Amino acid sequence: MTRNSVLAGLAATVAALAITAPAQAQEVIPPSQPSTPGTISPAQPSTPGTISPAQPTGPTAGATVKFGDCIVARSSHGYTYAVCSIEASNIPYGQTIDVGYASNLKTFRPHTNVKWGSQRGTLKLTNELPGDTSGQPATMIGRVKLAFKGKTPAQVRKELVVGSTGSNASLLQPIATTVGA
Repeated sequence: MTRNSVLAGLAATVAALAITAPAQAQEVIPPSQPSTPGTISPAQPSTPGTISPAQPTGPTAGATVKFGDCIVARSSHGYTYAVCSIEASNIPYGQTIDVGYASNLKTFRPHTNVKWGSQRGTLKLTNELPGDTSGQPATMIGRVKLAFKGKTPAQVRKELVVGSTGSNASLLQPIATTVGA
């Protein structure tokens, strides 16, 4: 399977979810009941409200996530690896953004002192800058480091797709792009 066909399939899935999500998120309001004299009927909202899954509510509302580049290189130990950046912006002070990710290529964990990501995982980005007393939203950048056995850097650059499996923030760019080292 080529990278372009995987990207096309992922784009079609995202588009389908974007089309069906508002329909699934609509609030169901029962029809109003005729009132009987002497009884009080509960108030009915005048219009149904919807919350789009693409716009989270709660403490991280307004935060955004985008995947950046995956820099691909060859290690001195004989395996290929990719370092993929993930940027979360407008994180409220003291809040954490959870970004789920998945790689289409099988990964492994080399025996080194580096924290390696697995094929699927979650990256947590927290706005707790030391010495920051302003309480302002911040941009945090995280990285996921993935190792691949038996692949050349050229193969990984051509085949690798790292994308989001979900987040508690709005996704601006759900797929990382690969570049060479």
